[in-house]
Amino acid sequence: MITNYKLSTLMDPSSSIYLLIFLILLSGFFSGSETALISLSPANVLTLIRQKKKGAKLVEKLKKNPQRLLITILIGNNLVNIAASVVATHSAEVLFRSKALSVVIGVMTFLILVFGEIVPKTLAQRFNKSISRTVSPFLYFFQLILLPIIVVLEQISHFFITLSGGKEKEKEFTEEEVKAMVDLGHKEGEIETHEKEMIKSIFEYGETTAEEIMTPEKEIEAFDEEINIKEVTHRVLKKTHSRFPVYAKNIDNITGVITLRDILNGIKTKSPSKKIKDLELHKPLIVPLSKPIYKLLKDFQKKRVQIAIVIDEFGSTVGLISVEDILEEIVGEIVDEYDREKAPVKKINSHTLIADGNATLEEIFELKRFRTKIPTHKTISFLVLEKLGRFPREGEKIKVSGVGITVEKKKGNLIQSVKITFRKAKK
Repeated sequence: MITNYKLSTLMDPSSSIYLLIFLILLSGFFSGSETALISLSPANVLTLIRQKKKGAKLVEKLKKNPQRLLITILIGNNLVNIAASVVATHSAEVLFRSKALSVVIGVMTFLILVFGEIVPKTLAQRFNKSISRTVSPFLYFFQLILLPIIVVLEQISHFFITLSGGKEKEKEFTEEEVKAMVDLGHKEGEIETHEKEMIKSIFEYGETTAEEIMTPEKEIEAFDEEINIKEVTHRVLKKTHSRFPVYAKNIDNITGVITLRDILNGIKTKSPSKKIKDLELHKPLIVPLSKPIYKLLKDFQKKRVQIAIVIDEFGSTVGLISVEDILEEIVGEIVDEYDREKAPVKKINSHTLIADGNATLEEIFELKRFRTKIPTHKTISFLVLEKLGRFPREGEKIKVSGVGITVEKKKGNLIQSVKITFRKAKK
């Protein structure tokens, strides 16, 4: 009654209502601040700082100690809600006596729930970046005023956590949660496409095997050990690699690995007519198809080699894999000093293209389009094989939607290049 008497002398009923509205809005301020700041990810904060947004530094400072931030907001929210309840009870007693007290309690619960919780938290979730920057100066100032009380409450919290059996654990995220966060960051423009792909490649790295990224046996540049040094020198100088497998009779019997440096040194120190088996060959690293590439990378480091020969369960050579192949799985295409950039599709004139056999339809369509039901990620070789239902002959021609596709060059069954001829526009 003393409290009510004091409030009665301090303000009239209309002032009480204005104060009540202010306190409900203040409750919404603290509730919204909590949602906005807690929903803000470290990536969001970093983006705000990089963009030099006003208030970003204060947001970062508040987020560095999430427990202290939460205690600050809870103190503010609870003080405001208690004050609102006292003012509402006083106003009800003055205006309606005790008859409508239960109605006032119900109305207050509704007002605090809607305007002090639901509406501000919904808005804060949607506009968390701008709201976080707006509220951070006020929260930081409030935190400084109440710092002694906050520190005491922090110590009490730590005491009970320790008493309950351990240290505070940092939140651990599952692989799927991290991938979801990466997708969200990419959608919001905070993570670049290449960064997203790199992060996802790191997860897939542990599951990828040699079979999935190796160079197939048909594309391996290898030499018979009976070839003389002079001949192999002419051949390697036209290649884009610096390490080559050496075999006896056939590629299933790899006897060693030779480098460009070994060959050039051999020219200086030995007779050009000597065979490459007379040079010092490096012992080949042989791995199975199922070898995980993360384990293979450790083998490369341990044995200090750059390439490995991949074999199947019968001991036959099925492919080759290099350190560069593994690194490209994570960081994307690596171009070294031996790589020659070659466009997969070349425009000869307004109606003729020359394309590599492994050029995708998407790459071809960047220069000129034609209608086909084949997915654009498939290669032009796939389209030819799909149309014919067999391996084509060199020089063989097919037509797709009036467009002529001629197999220009082949190596075995491998289509190396095709010529695509479009109908000339009628004048």
